[in-house]
Amino acid sequence: MTQAQTQFIELLRSGLWGTPADTSLFQGEVDWKSILRTAKEQTVQVIVADGIETLPTELWPPKELMFKLMAIRIKTKQMHLRLNSALIKITQTLQQAGIPSTLLKGQGVAHNYRLPESRMCGDIDLYVGKENFEKASDVICTLNPTQTKEEIEDNALHRHFDIDDVTLELHQKASSSANKRQSRLFDAWTKANLDSHFSDSTLPVIDFTQTPAQTPDCHPTSTPIQTPSANYNAVFILHHAARHMITEGIGLRQICDWTMFLDKHHADIDQEQLKADLSKFHMEAIWKEFGILAVNLLGLDSQHLPLAPARLTSNKTEKILEQILAYGNFGQYDKKGRSSKETNLLKRKWRSLWVQTRHFRKNARLFPRFTLSYAAGWYPDALSRLFRRK
Repeated sequence: MTQAQTQFIELLRSGLWGTPADTSLFQGEVDWKSILRTAKEQTVQVIVADGIETLPTELWPPKELMFKLMAIRIKTKQMHLRLNSALIKITQTLQQAGIPSTLLKGQGVAHNYRLPESRMCGDIDLYVGKENFEKASDVICTLNPTQTKEEIEDNALHRHFDIDDVTLELHQKASSSANKRQSRLFDAWTKANLDSHFSDSTLPVIDFTQTPAQTPDCHPTSTPIQTPSANYNAVFILHHAARHMITEGIGLRQICDWTMFLDKHHADIDQEQLKADLSKFHMEAIWKEFGILAVNLLGLDSQHLPLAPARLTSNKTEKILEQILAYGNFGQYDKKGRSSKETNLLKRKWRSLWVQTRHFRKNARLFPRFTLSYAAGWYPDALSRLFRRK
């Protein structure tokens, strides 16, 4: 890592845990623009700002950069309030229609952080399952009369809706794989862990608070919203990150999400069941490598890593981190993988095939079983699409 990247990691770790950053790393000239650019690319700006505030004020960035960070912090907090308000409205509307739902990722994961409002947020992911998907879509449309439900393929993960300036992804499937067998296994696993518990109220809940301004009687009220079990989330959050890593890239926020989840819920995880689930989805190497990253880079207590390897070192750590820092959040900063301006459809498809092959090749060295399993399902469909007109 460069000096600026080392300083960035120190501030990120400090912001995650609320521990003082090492002041010796910030003596003399500091390339704050580079540090904050990396924070933006990794979608952890507010957490890094939390880390900066543990330094003596004389070591802080210039005022104009601090003002920008404070503006981002305010905007992020406002977005959390907007998302939580919309989430409460949506889940209550679904409940009134007799449709149970489970919150995936996002706002549910944020509750594992020391400061939930410091996690950069995006949209709402709500799982209703295949059986209730069409009915739930119709109910959601009543919250925005200007919107109709779009047509989607049978195996699509979700539909997008805009509710109160917030994007809702309504899921009929929690995740997927290009490998059809793996996708079927994941669907069955989700049904057993989520759908089968919709009616028995045994899944954990998070209480989301409505502020006085949001309630008619001007008193704060809490709304319990269902979330997956600890065993499900331990695999699901990591699977989501791994799937994106081998296809486009991820930022450190995805690793932070999993790290903070483990820190808070490690004691709730059945390790024998976890071991079986990781084997089923070819994720043993991913668990090991990301676990080492979470402990050595982000500061997770090694006792809070279930199935921790005997040695918390790996010759793959540097390559994984190098790829994460280079590609950024969902591969947005991968210069070689950016969308081409090529107007010829066939040439664009060949470029897309080349970019994806590059990702598979890199990750096959890191996570061979998971990557090759996914690639084996992806290539037949990709090659058949290559010569289609659309």
